[in-house]
Amino acid sequence: MNKICKYGKIHWNISPLCNNWDMYKKLKTISTNKWVEFWLLVWITYAESHIWANYSSSACIDYNNRSWIKRAKHDDGTTTKTKLPDTNWCWIYKFDTIGNYWNSFANSIKMWYIDKDCKTPECISQYRVRSDWAVKDRWSNRVNMFRNN
Repeated sequence: MNKICKYGKIHWNISPLCNNWDMYKKLKTISTNKWVEFWLLVWITYAESHIWANYSSSACIDYNNRSWIKRAKHDDGTTTKTKLPDTNWCWIYKFDTIGNYWNSFANSIKMWYIDKDCKTPECISQYRVRSDWAVKDRWSNRVNMFRNN
């Protein structure tokens, strides 16, 4: 939690996960149930949005989507997407709750990467951060700086 609070700050914003132990436990349980390491999901959100502190549009803030997910990934592997941009000009999928978002996010990482033996931030960066098949060192380094700590 100390690292979440320390690194989940930018532009006078702080991560809603900071010191929110109920949310932390809920998201960790979802991660564990999906067989995805919690640290990996949290630090991917750090690499992408300072653990939700750096959000692109105030119009999209109530979308409960802090990983720029364009569609929901369900437990059975199917996806649901909506027309983007939507009526608010948001280019992300709108989730009803943070738990639904985290479930979809965990499913995405598990099914699109981990199940295909792409388990490291370096491998994931090749496909998640522009699909040009090159490792994105800056992104990977931001995820990895918390890996073994």
